[in-house]
Amino acid sequence: MTLEGLGIPSAVVVTEAFDKLAAMSARSAGLEGLKRHVLPHPLNPLPVEQIKRIANEHLPTIVGLLCESDGKAT
Repeated sequence: MTLEGLGIPSAVVVTEAFDKLAAMSARSAGLEGLKRHVLPHPLNPLPVEQIKRIANEHLPTIVGLLCESDGKAT
């Protein structure tokens, strides 16, 4: 049983480098409808302020994924 199946909104957040891996992992686990959001890669060498800016830019979309129920991946 998945978290979504229990009524708990769920989404995966990955960077561009891991998007295909996330999609393949979800598919192999039978979770083709797993919602995911892709961030730029890499994040770790960026200054904290830039990472915060990226997070703030992407947060509305991530919250939107958690609030929708159609399971579309982005």
